[in-house]
Amino acid sequence: MTTNSRRACHLALVLIAFAGRAAGAAEVMVLPEYAGRWVVNEKLSDDVEKKMDEMRPLRMRPRDDETSGERRGVHADEKGPQHPVVEKEDDETSFFGGLFGRKHKPGREGPMHKLMATHVIEIALDGKGYLVTYDGALQRHVVPRLGKVYSASGAELVADDLGETLAYWKDGDLVLETGMKPRGYLVQRFILAPDHASMIVRTLVKRFESEREDEDAPRLKRVFERQAHAAP
Repeated sequence: MTTNSRRACHLALVLIAFAGRAAGAAEVMVLPEYAGRWVVNEKLSDDVEKKMDEMRPLRMRPRDDETSGERRGVHADEKGPQHPVVEKEDDETSFFGGLFGRKHKPGREGPMHKLMATHVIEIALDGKGYLVTYDGALQRHVVPRLGKVYSASGAELVADDLGETLAYWKDGDLVLETGMKPRGYLVQRFILAPDHASMIVRTLVKRFESEREDEDAPRLKRVFERQAHAAP
């Protein structure tokens, strides 16, 4: 059986399971195949630092000469047109800068960096959902729904260190979408291989929820392999 046919079979089984259990669009669903200990394969994965640098949102600030000119009493019309400086958010005092952490500063990594650079992901069945642990430290309890559905009560949202997370299934993949305060969205997609031996985790950062998930947008791709249980 080819990889495509195995994936099609996996997706068909997921859809059958959904159809058999779904009483409504927001019903909870867990698949035990995702549970286990997953170890990253660095050779097949993106370089975290390089990709995160591409993903850092841009911001604009006034030019230094514009500010200094005002202090010297130079009028705006004498200085000519001033264009703001476009730069990456690397300042820890900024929102995204705090989440990403200081670039190339060991020990100054933000929670988003720790999540993206994790080497081991442990997924455990936990009641109606999963407990996802990154490198034995950062934990996220998620309750996957059958679709991206919000309720007036917001009961489907689970708070964690990054913000409020909505977990849902999309085309047979587990998606964790986190709304970060005061702004920004972090989207992680867990793509399980048809043989359940490996899993791809794709991470995307959006400035706002309605922003299109353009194929050209920088994504971090990390490949994890299931670690077999040690013999007793």
